[in-house]
Amino acid sequence: MGAIQGRFVPTVAVSLSLFMWTRAEVATESPLPLPIYVYDYAGVGPDVRAAAAEVTRYIYAEIGVDIVWVDRCPLACHIAFTREAQADTTDGDLMLTILPDAMTSREFPAGVLGAAREEGSVAYAFFGRIRFFAFERNLLPATLLGHVIAHEVGHVLLREGHAPHGLMSARWVDPELLQAKVGRLGFTETQGSRIRSRLGSGAGPTGSGDARAR
Repeated sequence: MGAIQGRFVPTVAVSLSLFMWTRAEVATESPLPLPIYVYDYAGVGPDVRAAAAEVTRYIYAEIGVDIVWVDRCPLACHIAFTREAQADTTDGDLMLTILPDAMTSREFPAGVLGAAREEGSVAYAFFGRIRFFAFERNLLPATLLGHVIAHEVGHVLLREGHAPHGLMSARWVDPELLQAKVGRLGFTETQGSRIRSRLGSGAGPTGSGDARAR
């Protein structure tokens, strides 16, 4: 698998303000399961990948969604294995592909940390860039990776472009990065309601619509 190509909406190095839908507000409803099939080409360390998964789970748990993280190649993906593994997934399954610098398309400016194709079912995280940006901003790579994943998966689920503020904004700057660091960066109540509605409709996470990314 080479550098990714296609029509994307970029998600640049990011910004946020948010109205958090707390666990108390969704406690009366059963969490909706959302499997994510993960293909790690970047060879992210198991501890970092596990910690990033917990960050993503927490963000989605806040809106009543239970992320089920399925590692399709736990150590690092290889082209032959991944083609075979992806052939086993069902059309419409939500997939996360974590890419190293060598597999990140140069069509994306240096500040772009992830992507999701319009009308697609695949979210991308550019781990080389994420690791560099996290080092520059004194963030744990797992913290930033988990938030980038939540953002890109959000594009697939919401089927729309960026919001002016919050987790789904195109740029995160210092105040937003601080929110991420302390676990206060998440979806708005409206976004959370729309995601739950899509997952609860029976149409699946990647039904028809106009999704955008990054």
